[in-house]
Amino acid sequence: MGRLANLKGPSIALEKPKASPVAVLPISGFDLRPPTKLPSGSICEQLKSSENQRKGKGQKPIGLGFIPVLRHISPSFHKAERAAAMKALFRLNLGLLATSRAGKCLIPPAPLISISKFGNSSYLDSRAHKSLSSSAAARAGWILGLGQKKKPVLPEIVKAGDPVLHEPAREVEPGEIGSERIQKIIDDMVKVMRVAPGVGLAAPQIGIPLRIIVLEDTQEYISYAPEEEIKAQDRRPFDLLVILNPKLKKKTNKTALFFEGCLSVDGFRAVVERNLEVEVAGLSRDGAPIKVEASGWQARILQHECDHLDGTLYVDKMMPRTFRTVDNLDLPLADGCPKLGVRK
Repeated sequence: MGRLANLKGPSIALEKPKASPVAVLPISGFDLRPPTKLPSGSICEQLKSSENQRKGKGQKPIGLGFIPVLRHISPSFHKAERAAAMKALFRLNLGLLATSRAGKCLIPPAPLISISKFGNSSYLDSRAHKSLSSSAAARAGWILGLGQKKKPVLPEIVKAGDPVLHEPAREVEPGEIGSERIQKIIDDMVKVMRVAPGVGLAAPQIGIPLRIIVLEDTQEYISYAPEEEIKAQDRRPFDLLVILNPKLKKKTNKTALFFEGCLSVDGFRAVVERNLEVEVAGLSRDGAPIKVEASGWQARILQHECDHLDGTLYVDKMMPRTFRTVDNLDLPLADGCPKLGVRK
């Protein structure tokens, strides 16, 4: 399901930044931390100036200082190749620096959560901290001496347009459930969901056409949402659920209208009508039969994730005139759009 949205309006960091403001440039799991507050100028000038200040004072670089990393580039690289690698590194980082509104300084990456009214704060949209598991980022980190070239630890989230998101997934065969492959897929799904972070994920969203979903909503996530939103959405925490071959049954004809987002359609939201109560039967990760009866927000998450298994995205069910970017989520609905909340 979508991320806890980093939307227009006041935001709260889930984890507090360190007291000393520094620039953090994440590359494939590494933090390049200039040891002092950055002066004005280009990123390259800032980093070099920061390092030179320490050298002038006879101080040693702290951690993975940027200039020491530059020295670790193999001398066998041609100057043009070195320059190209650096440009690639800078481009990767230009949009990945979170800026503190209060201090107007660079701070370490921290997921941000919106407290906008009905702004879908159950989904994080850490657009400023997108995953750097792309091959380009991995290559840049490797060239700069940040470790051996290797594949990303976690799979990337597949985006809308990939056929795997628009075709029905197949069931997991009983004999497959206990296999190392299936268990690894489940573990990866849970990790990707939490890292995103989000409250639900379906296997097709990491490119696996299998009928597996995971979902979880914690008290910590919920605590950042406004009380009126929590009440309106009937949102309550629940522990991690892993369901294989889920079969969803609607328990009532009552529905509710709220904004939804999706990790596979990042940066957008739209109003979707969902049933208020559902029942989902399936198998646990151990192959045991399980049944989940859910209402409110948990029921919405289950419906969203089960839709993924049928090749359906929320945009296939949305009310088209409510579709918008996350930056425009606080704007009023157009005339003629239904009111958010439970339908009478």
